[in-house]
Amino acid sequence: MSSFAGLHTALSGLVAQRYGLDTTGANVANANTPGYSRQRVAMDPTNPSSTGTALFSRWDGPGTGVRVTDLQRVTDELVAARVRTERSTAQFMDVDRTAWARLEVSLGEPGDTGLTSRLSTMWASFQDLGNNPGSEAARTQVLQAARGVTDSLGASAAGVERAWNDQHSALKLALDEVNTTSAAVADLNTAIREATAGGQAPNELLDQRDALVIRLSELTGGQVRAGELNTVDVFVGGTAVVRGGRATELSVGAGGAGDLAAVRAGGAVGVTGIGGSGVDVPGGRIGAVLVGLNSTWPGVMDSLDAAAVDVATQVNAVHVTGAGLDGVTGRDFFTGTTAAGLTVALTDTDHVAAAVPGGGVLDATIADRLGAIGQQAGSPDAGWRRFVADVGAQAQAATRRSTAQSVVVGDVMAAREAVSGVDIDEELTNMVMFQRAYEGSARMLTAVDQALDTLINRTGLVGR
Repeated sequence: MSSFAGLHTALSGLVAQRYGLDTTGANVANANTPGYSRQRVAMDPTNPSSTGTALFSRWDGPGTGVRVTDLQRVTDELVAARVRTERSTAQFMDVDRTAWARLEVSLGEPGDTGLTSRLSTMWASFQDLGNNPGSEAARTQVLQAARGVTDSLGASAAGVERAWNDQHSALKLALDEVNTTSAAVADLNTAIREATAGGQAPNELLDQRDALVIRLSELTGGQVRAGELNTVDVFVGGTAVVRGGRATELSVGAGGAGDLAAVRAGGAVGVTGIGGSGVDVPGGRIGAVLVGLNSTWPGVMDSLDAAAVDVATQVNAVHVTGAGLDGVTGRDFFTGTTAAGLTVALTDTDHVAAAVPGGGVLDATIADRLGAIGQQAGSPDAGWRRFVADVGAQAQAATRRSTAQSVVVGDVMAAREAVSGVDIDEELTNMVMFQRAYEGSARMLTAVDQALDTLINRTGLVGR
C-alpha cells in the first residue's frame, strides 16, 4: 500500500470523530427540547483494499481507517406505542372527569338553590298552610316555594343543555385539529420517505412526526402501523386517517343528531370520513366527547325529567282530591312532563287546595298530606338524593381514574426519557471521548507527515 495511505487513515479518524462531536453537540443543544430523541453515531472500520488476484494488489495490514455508517435515533417502538396508548387513555379520562365535575356544578347540590333545599321549602310551606289554611300569605308562600322547585329543575336542565352544546362545539374543533394534524403527518411522511430513499437520516423529521402522531392518539385513540421507508399509517377505528403521504378528513356526521333532543329521540352524534362513511372513534378526547354527547348528558337529562315527573305526580295525586277556597276540586298543582317544562299550574291563591271537599275554610287535611309527602319512603326527595349521590360517586370515581392515569402517563414518559432522553453527563463523557480521539487522529496525521518528510526530503542525502 502507498506510504500516503496513512494520511487517509488519519483523515478518516478526524472526519468520524468530528461527526461524533457534532452529534454530541446537537444532543446537548436539544436536551430540553420536548419530543427530541437523542442520536448516536455508528462507526465501522473500513475494509482494506483486496481487489484482484495479483500478489502486490493486496494489503495485509491492520486496516485503512474508520467510517460513519449511520446516524442512529435512539428509540424503543414498544415504549413509544405505550406512550401513545396511555396518553390517549389519559385524555379520555380527563374529558370524562371534566364532564362529571360540570354536572355536579349544574345540579347546585348541596346549596340553597339545589332541588333538595327547594323541595324542603315547598313541603314546609304546605305544613305552614296546614297550620293556617285560611291565610292568604301562607297560600302565596306555597306558590312561591313551588316555583322555586320548577326554577331549580329548569336551571339544571338548562345547564345540561348548555354542556351538551358546548361538547358538540368542542367535537367540531377537535375534528378540525385532527384534520390539520393528519395533513401535517402526511406531509412529513412524504419528506421522510424522500430523505430515507436518498440515504439521509431524517431523525429530526421523525421526532416532529412522532409528536404529531401522539397528538392524533390523544384526540382519537388511533393506532399506528409502520410503512415503507420510515413512513407510518394511522388508523382510527379501522379507517386510515393517514396512509403514507395522504390524509383523510373527518367531520361530524351530516345525518347525525344536531341537538340533545334529537339524541334523546333515538339519534346519535357520529364522525364520518370519506364519502360519509361512519368512523368509530375508540378513545382519546373525541371518543370521550362522543360518549358524553350520546350517553352521559342524555342520561342525566332523563334523570332530571324523571325527578320532575315524580314531583308533579305525587303532588298532583294529593292536590286533585282537595278543594280550593272556591270549592272547586280536581285541579293539578303542577303541569309539564320535563324538567325544563315543569311549571306551577295555579296562578290564583284561592285555587290552592288545603281542605277536603266540603271541609270548610279551616280544614287542613289536604295541606297536611301535601306537607307529609317529603317524609315518605318513596318521596321525590329520596329519589333525588339517590341521583345526587350517584352523580357524586361517578364524579369521584372519574377523578380517581384520571389521577391514577396521570401517574401512569408520568411513568411511561419517564421510561421514554430513559431510552430516548438526553443525559448531559453521558453526553459530556462522549464529548471528551470524541475530543481525545480527534486529537489522536490529528497527532497521527502529524506523525505520518513527519515520516513522509523524512522519506521524501532526507533520504539519499547521507554522505553529500
